[in-house]
Amino acid sequence: MKDELQQVLKVQRAISKVAGFAVTALAEAISYNLTDKPGSGVGTPVKTGLARTNWVLTVGAPFGGLVSYVGQSNPPPVDTFARARNEQAAASYDFSIGLGVGGSGQPVFLVNNVEYIVDLNKGSSRQATAGFVQRAIEKAVFRQLAPRVRDKARGGR
Repeated sequence: MKDELQQVLKVQRAISKVAGFAVTALAEAISYNLTDKPGSGVGTPVKTGLARTNWVLTVGAPFGGLVSYVGQSNPPPVDTFARARNEQAAASYDFSIGLGVGGSGQPVFLVNNVEYIVDLNKGSSRQATAGFVQRAIEKAVFRQLAPRVRDKARGGR
């Protein structure tokens, strides 16, 4: 009985590790896609860079404000600042927190509080067709996350 319990606990730890990895990898992939260049098909349209830099990933509670940003007439093609900030937030995720009875780990949020983000996603900019947010999520789930989780489950990085 003791050996069986040890085996169950070992499997539970392995599942928690892969599940936690999946949550952070998915959040990072979506953030990465949304902060990509607009012509990628999944990147946020850019005029000044405000909307793109305001994709904020948090753990535990959603971000409620706006990221201070000085607009640029010629913003860089990729928002490396937002990517680094979101990767750091994802690194703080701990799947084991809240895993008691009925628990499912900490909530992870990726929000954008710019007032016109919904209009951008509806296609108000010529830089991105409507639904770029949904495409960023689909790309993250089906093309980026699945191979990484499979590799992690097999003992990879």
